[in-house]
Amino acid sequence: MRRAMTFVMVPMLLAAACGGGGGHAPVGGSQGRQGAKRYAAGLDTPGPSPRRYTSRVPHATRRSEFLAGVRAELPLLLGVAPFGMAYGAYAVESGLSKAAAQAMSVIVLGGASQFVAVRLVEAATPGAIVVLAIALVNMRHMLYSASVAPYIEHLGLRWRLLLGYVLTDEAYVVAVQRYREPGEASLRHWYLLGAEAALWSCWQVTTAGGVFLGAAVPDGWSLDFALPLTFIAIVVPALRERPALAAALVAAIVGTAAFRWPYSTGLFTAAAAGLAAGMMFDRAAVRARGAA
Repeated sequence: MRRAMTFVMVPMLLAAACGGGGGHAPVGGSQGRQGAKRYAAGLDTPGPSPRRYTSRVPHATRRSEFLAGVRAELPLLLGVAPFGMAYGAYAVESGLSKAAAQAMSVIVLGGASQFVAVRLVEAATPGAIVVLAIALVNMRHMLYSASVAPYIEHLGLRWRLLLGYVLTDEAYVVAVQRYREPGEASLRHWYLLGAEAALWSCWQVTTAGGVFLGAAVPDGWSLDFALPLTFIAIVVPALRERPALAAALVAAIVGTAAFRWPYSTGLFTAAAAGLAAGMMFDRAAVRARGAA
C-alpha cells in the first residue's frame, strides 16, 4: 500500500508543479486498522526517509509536536508566499471585491483552483461550472486524504474535519514523513496541525498582501513561479528508487506538454501517466528479483 501511494503522490506533486498549488479535502474513514496500529507501534516503517522537511521530537508533547510541524513547514512557505500575493493581486485586478478575494482563500484554500475560479468568474461562467472546475483541480487531495486516513482514524470527527480542511500539498508532504518515522505516534496529529496552521496563516496573510498591495508589485516580478519550485523541492528527496524516478520523469514530460489543457486536465493526465510508469517499473523490478 505504501509503495502504491508513493507512485500516486510523486507524479501528482510533480504534475502540480505545472498546474498550481494547494487545496483541501475531507479526511476520514477506515483504511486498515491493523496497519495504523503497526505504524503507531513503530513495527511497520519504511527505510530511512529524507529529513529535509521533518523535525525530530525527542520527548513528544502536544506543544512540541505542533511547533515541530510549524518548523518543518517554514521552508516551503518561501514558495507559498509569493503565490498567495500573486493570487490576491490577480483576483482584485480581475474584478473581485477585496472581501470576496480574501473569502475565497478561506473557503477554497487552493491556489491553482482559486486562479481557475477567478478566471471563470471573470468570464461570467455559470456557478455550477465554477464549482465543478474547482473540484476537478483539487481532486488529487482525495488521494492525500486516503494516505493520511489510517494515521488519524482514531481521532474524533471534529479533529478529522479540521485536519482535512487544511490538508494541502505542502502540509501533507511534511506530515506523512513524520508519521512514517519510528516511535510513538499518538500525538503526531499535532504535528500535522502545526504544519497546516503555518500554511493556512501564510496563505491568508499573503493573500491579504496581494489584495491590498498588489498594485505596488512590479509586473516584471513573476511571483507565481515560486510555487512550482517548491513542488520540485518536495518531490526530489523522495526520488530514491527507479520506479519513483520513472514516475516523476513521465509526469514532468506529460505535464509540460499538457500545460495549456483546459481546467487543469493536463495535471491529471500527467499524474495518471506517471502512476502507470511507476507501476510498470515496480512490477519489472519485482519480476527481476523473483527471477534472481
